[in-house]
Amino acid sequence: TFIKDPEYVKKLGDDVLADHQLSSVMSAINYTVMGMPFPRGVLDIATNGGKTHISAKIIELASANRVIFTVHKESLVAQTVENYLKIFPNDVSYVLSTTQMPPKARIVVCMYKTLSNRVKTSERWMNWFLASEMLIVDECHRARGAELSSLIELSNAYCKYLMSGTPFDYPSKLQKAEMVGLSGSTLVKIENKELIGKGWSTPP
Repeated sequence: TFIKDPEYVKKLGDDVLADHQLSSVMSAINYTVMGMPFPRGVLDIATNGGKTHISAKIIELASANRVIFTVHKESLVAQTVENYLKIFPNDVSYVLSTTQMPPKARIVVCMYKTLSNRVKTSERWMNWFLASEMLIVDECHRARGAELSSLIELSNAYCKYLMSGTPFDYPSKLQKAEMVGLSGSTLVKIENKELIGKGWSTPP
């Protein structure tokens, strides 16, 4: 279902989305291919652009029963879970190297290397992963590595959003093309100069 009213979208918990965050969410959720909803693509968002808020609002608006959010290090798991719990109380869990069983929460923040290992070695984890309906990949430029790219390819999720400030930071055109194949079109582009101009970031 398309959402055309920004007033309906701009509130997130106790916060209000900034203009660039609101336009990013609207672009992501209303993207179509040949007139049909196509909830997947790249969110090219510079550092300090508010990827957590943008992704949280997309999750809030989606009807996905299970959302998997991947990060590359343990400190980001804790940080993302803490931020998401402010918006989705009692609906967020995580996967670390010590996690043995797939979490039952709707939103699960995972270290992608751990998740990749679990999926490769356990049918229970594989079935749990394949049943997820939304995949959000933070720092998606890391998909140049086999573990993350294979995980993205394997996912059955109908919603796939890949986020990074440098999503196509690859040395070759072939690798860039492969990234587009994993992700789809660039739906959002927020550059550092825009954030500086709006006072969100300071000049280097």
